[in-house]
Amino acid sequence: MEKAQLFDFNLTLPAIAIEFLLLMVALDKLYFTPLGKFMDERDAKIRGELGSVKAASEEVKQLEEQAAAVMKAARAEIRRRAQQDEEGDHRRAGGQARRGTPPRRGRARRGARQPRDPEGGGRQGARRADQLA
Repeated sequence: MEKAQLFDFNLTLPAIAIEFLLLMVALDKLYFTPLGKFMDERDAKIRGELGSVKAASEEVKQLEEQAAAVMKAARAEIRRRAQQDEEGDHRRAGGQARRGTPPRRGRARRGARQPRDPEGGGRQGARRADQLA
């Protein structure tokens, strides 16, 4: 009887090497090649979408700049009109002071509604009272 050695190099080593090589070829053809194609297609799709996102982000930046310019112009117009209103108020105030009438100020000057009577007075209050009775 032969004594067992630490590594026996008999026919099992070449058989295992051949099995390993066959497994590598099979995995390459059946698994890694389709997976590589899928990954390449996915990569191309992602790169295309990133390109469109960059183009869209440039368009968004342009739109933001346009919006900022419009807002700046609108604020300038509001300031200009407010200054004109103030100048008009000063002119009217000067003319009314000579006539002895105080200048109108605030919302009442711009035609804002007067607060309603909390008791429901006026025509609508009378109608409601008639309806409730």
